[in-house]
Amino acid sequence: MRAMCALCTETTGVRLSGEHNDANVLVLGADIMKPETAFECIEVFLNTKFLGGRYA
Repeated sequence: MRAMCALCTETTGVRLSGEHNDANVLVLGADIMKPETAFECIEVFLNTKFLGGRYA
């Protein structure tokens, strides 16, 4: 299995990284985001499925 990392600061980037790039590692900057935003990003990351198709 290869590691695909996504550095994200908001939920749209998290969702797109999962859907398009099949990211399996999420990196969040503790000093640049609020805890609420971090928790939202984690939830989106865990619930986003890779779309496959042209992104595979």
